[in-house]
Amino acid sequence: MQRGLGWLEPIRGDLGAALLTLLCAIHCLSAPFLAGVLPLLVAPRFEAGMSLGLVVLSFAVTLKGSLRHGSWASFALLALGYAALGAKLGGDTCCRTSSENTLLIGLSCGGILGAHVLNAGALLRSHRARACEVDCCNPSSEGAAEGDLGSGFAPEAS
Repeated sequence: MQRGLGWLEPIRGDLGAALLTLLCAIHCLSAPFLAGVLPLLVAPRFEAGMSLGLVVLSFAVTLKGSLRHGSWASFALLALGYAALGAKLGGDTCCRTSSENTLLIGLSCGGILGAHVLNAGALLRSHRARACEVDCCNPSSEGAAEGDLGSGFAPEAS
């Protein structure tokens, strides 16, 4: 017997990407405090690699979800997150204040995380609609074969 993730199955990619986004936010906001203790966490290569990995993962998961549920609204928030991330990583960082950095971090993480929340919600709604369509409305579904059409009526005797 194979165990699935149940209702989490359609959103597992978004959950993973959202978790990584939260970890990224924690890293970015705590990096100034950890700079003296853990130099690896603020190394430019580590930050660039982490950012690139996050961008690729979040885009792939959001694209896969949007193709599945047909809503593209999450890409607006994803674009906001990418723009803020690009502004944080690029440009003249020496003249930027810590409050501007914090704002850019918040916008990038909030945009990317918001995109995954929207995407996950759309996937769940789509998954429920498909499950209802198959279980309740299709007389040839598994539920119908067992005599449960989801409507409270017993199957006709033959």
